Amino acid sequence: MKTQAQEVRPDAAPLALRVREAVAISGLSRASLYKLLAAEKLRDVRVCGRRLFLREDIVALLHGAADARKLDPEKRTHEKDSSVKHLSQN
Repeated sequence: MKTQAQEVRPDAAPLALRVREAVAISGLSRASLYKLLAAEKLRDVRVCGRRLFLREDIVALLHGAADARKLDPEKRTHEKDSSVKHLSQN
């Protein structure tokens, strides 16, 4: 009988991301992540002194931004950090 730990695949995506990994996966800058934290649009967790972002929060943030842009075509812009500006307006 396999234990729960044995059932976890080593190639499975991590549940939590370090800042560097969140930047790489989301395409947002480090500064943008911190702006989103300050605006309470994104949350972090601290584990053993490390700041981590939950993968599901990053995905939800990006899906929410994409959905908002679909609903309001005027929000579509190619400005730097436009997604952060749009999210911080809510």
